Amino acid sequence: MSGQSGAAQDEAALMESFIAILGSAQPLAIPNDTLFGAITHFISTTPLSDLPAFISALVASPGIWGREDMSAGSHHAIRYAVGAKVDLIQESLSKAFFSNYRSGRQIRQWLDTVGTPVVSEGSGVGRSQIISALLEGIKDVPDIEWGGMKLRLEEELAVEAAAYDMSKEDGLDALYDAVDLTPDTVLSVLDVDVSNTLCDFGAY
Repeated sequence: MSGQSGAAQDEAALMESFIAILGSAQPLAIPNDTLFGAITHFISTTPLSDLPAFISALVASPGIWGREDMSAGSHHAIRYAVGAKVDLIQESLSKAFFSNYRSGRQIRQWLDTVGTPVVSEGSGVGRSQIISALLEGIKDVPDIEWGGMKLRLEEELAVEAAAYDMSKEDGLDALYDAVDLTPDTVLSVLDVDVSNTLCDFGAY
C-alpha cells in the first residue's frame, strides 16, 4: 500500500515538473520524443482529479504551439492518448460485471474531464489543435458511445473553422479538419458552401 502511495506521489511530482516545463516561454529542454511520450502518458494515465490542471497547461503552452514541429508532434501525441486511454479502461474492466457499460461510462467521464478545460478556453492555437486531435483520436475508436462532449468538441471545431478567412491557407486547413471530423448537421454552422470552397482550392 505504501509503495503504491509513493508511486502515486512520484507521478504527481513528475507531472508538476512537466507542467512547469509546458509553461515556460523558453525552448523546451527535453528531447521531442520524450515530450510527446509524456503528453500521451499523462493524458491517458493521470487521475481525473488532477487531469484538468495538466490539460489547461497544455492548452496554454507557449513552447509547444509556437513551433510547427512541436505542434504537429504534440497533436499526434494527444490523438494517440485517446486510444491508449480506451485500452487502459477496457483492459482494467475486462473481467468485471457489466464491463461494457462500466467501461463506456468511465471513457465518457474521461473525455468530459479532458474536454471541459479545452472548450472553456476562448481561443488560441493550442485550443484548436487539441480539439481536432481529440476528435481524430475519437474517430480512431469508432465503436465507443462518447456522449455529449464529443458533440461539444465537434461544434467548437466547426465554429472555429467558420471564423477563419477561407481565402487563406490556415482557413482551408481549418475547413478540412471540420469537414473530416464533424457530421453534416454540425457543419451547417459553418455557413459556407463547403464543396465550392474546396473546389476553388483544387481539393476536389
